[in-house]
Amino acid sequence: MTFQFANCLVFPAHNKLEIDGQSIKIEPKIMQVLCFLLRHQGQVVSREFIAQSLWPDTVVGLDVITRAIFELRKILNDSAQSPQFIETIARKGYCFIYPLEQKLVGEESVNYLVKRYESSPSFKWPLFVTLSVAVILIVVVVGFFLTRYDPDRQVHQFRSTLLAHSDSQVEMPALSPSQKSVLFIQSFPENRFNQVFLMDLQTNKKVALTEQDAIYRFPLWGASGKYIYYIKCIKRDCQLIQDDLESREKEVLFSRGEEITSFDISPLEQEVVLNVKEGGSQRLALLDFDKPELLYMELSDGIHRMPKYSLDGSSVFFVTSTSNGYTVLNQYHLADGVVEQLNSDFHSILSVEPIGDNQLWISGKRDGRFAIWSMSLDGKELEQVIDNHSSEYQSQLSSANDGTFNLVYKNWHRNINIELYGLADYPQMLNSDAIDINAIYSPEIKAFFSVSNRSGSFEIWQHKANESQQVTRLKANSLGQPLLSQDSKQLAFLNKKSAFSELTILDVESQQHLMSYQVPVNTHLLEWSNRSDTLYVSVLEQKQYTLAMIDLSNGKLTKLVVNAGGFVKEPTDGNGLIYVDMSNGQLMRTNSLSETKRIVDLLSLNVASIPRGLMLTEQWLYYVVLADEGPRVMRYELSSSEVSLYAQLPKGSVVTQLGGEDKPFVISDRRIEDESKIILLESEYD
Repeated sequence: MTFQFANCLVFPAHNKLEIDGQSIKIEPKIMQVLCFLLRHQGQVVSREFIAQSLWPDTVVGLDVITRAIFELRKILNDSAQSPQFIETIARKGYCFIYPLEQKLVGEESVNYLVKRYESSPSFKWPLFVTLSVAVILIVVVVGFFLTRYDPDRQVHQFRSTLLAHSDSQVEMPALSPSQKSVLFIQSFPENRFNQVFLMDLQTNKKVALTEQDAIYRFPLWGASGKYIYYIKCIKRDCQLIQDDLESREKEVLFSRGEEITSFDISPLEQEVVLNVKEGGSQRLALLDFDKPELLYMELSDGIHRMPKYSLDGSSVFFVTSTSNGYTVLNQYHLADGVVEQLNSDFHSILSVEPIGDNQLWISGKRDGRFAIWSMSLDGKELEQVIDNHSSEYQSQLSSANDGTFNLVYKNWHRNINIELYGLADYPQMLNSDAIDINAIYSPEIKAFFSVSNRSGSFEIWQHKANESQQVTRLKANSLGQPLLSQDSKQLAFLNKKSAFSELTILDVESQQHLMSYQVPVNTHLLEWSNRSDTLYVSVLEQKQYTLAMIDLSNGKLTKLVVNAGGFVKEPTDGNGLIYVDMSNGQLMRTNSLSETKRIVDLLSLNVASIPRGLMLTEQWLYYVVLADEGPRVMRYELSSSEVSLYAQLPKGSVVTQLGGEDKPFVISDRRIEDESKIILLESEYD
């Protein structure tokens, strides 16, 4: 079976293409994706449809499809921006747009049938066409099943090797120009300082290059491999060090009294770009080794970080976090000081690394998922290269700067669990090995609602009895704690976007979205009104919270009290409002005449400022106090002003709900695991 289009012949059974007479071997999965696109020529097919059609009985990530498209475009010399063969249809999928000139399917069988029916007096052209199509279909189906998923083959065209994994924290890896060794930072629980280590990739032997006498950051190789560079900080006093690996002589290239958070060395080792802290801001500056003064880059407002030289040294890539919530990847051209914006699609960027002269690899969070992405500097199109488990994150990418795809990176695993106090029974599936946070419990319907990224991106989950169910399909980067209405029939939550937050109201029983509104980005849900027609929120504006209400009939936001928030409650008599006055730390009550009365002085009780961290009953005020051994839930008797301990929570817990009535329950989040590894990623086709 073969296909032909343009100057390309496709031989699926041999996993081979012939382009202008040159034979090119490709991976079976890439061939399967290509054949699928050819069979659906002119049709738009989604990644999900391709994966389900090709591998219905196998769990395969959608990044397999993305990677296959990426490789096919390289092989066919196709452009994603001006495609000749494979077109990307935004939010829908892919389409093979080139017309197929011919299909040569099972040539010998077809020729045999032609000769047979040509010599037969009863030969009829329509019958021949029917039989030919049948043969084509049979061969295609057989070829499809013969090339189905081989479980012994790798999903990606990369081989990964674990380099460092221990109970200690390892991070900031740097691959040497020779690709024979790796630098990294290792921290130790018993010491507040860390060390720079060197590992030989052939023997896995590691040696310490520094003492445990300071905080070291971002060790880097010079292009020659003779010198390494790193930041050494004692408190806020930081130095840029050049370390000769042969003589072990160290030279201080630059010193300043404030923090240097990161840096990069130019390819000629004559200049560095520094990320420096000045007060509450972060700025980027250039330092020529022949000149002692910093040259600050003229950049727009925002927090600028993670500078990285291009491979030719003509520009610096960096990331900006803007005041309105955007994460922007930029390129600063050194010759003229012009800043070019490359991308603003990421929720967050963890690392940027040039791979070749015209390509960047980016580790970051996009469309609710952390992954490693490839971006061409010409077309700016993103292709997902490496996917990950829902609780893992790749960061701190480092290559040998030689144009190969080999690199090292930090792989970080985090697991946060939901913990309960005062509730005997809880669903077994409440927690996973991913991040499970911000749970609330409804005694009326005996159900939990939480935020989790166990499916990859953050979603709202419902947990009831021994079942857990995902109730949203948002692929969100960040979700706020859900909030149940007083009758437990509606659920409100915030999906934080770049420039605003989206307030969504969900019907609990049907799990249907009832309404959505745009609200200010720094909005926090506090409480439903007793009639479930209004939501009370606090909005952070210019470093000050304002208590406000949202009318759910039209989405209108009305400000109520300036410098107030954190907690609000409608009294059962419907008269007035109870809230926290944040200007003086008082729990206040207003009446219908707008008269205010103090209930209790929260400052005197050392009440922690935690959203929804208060619970008020007729007799008691329950609240949280932070302590070294872990948060304490205290209770204050309103009639006698007596204070007593209600619950002592483990160290590291974060209280997310105080609920119930006579005997309140406490729900908290606690980090169970934070583990880092260093991974060597090697291309199998270099």
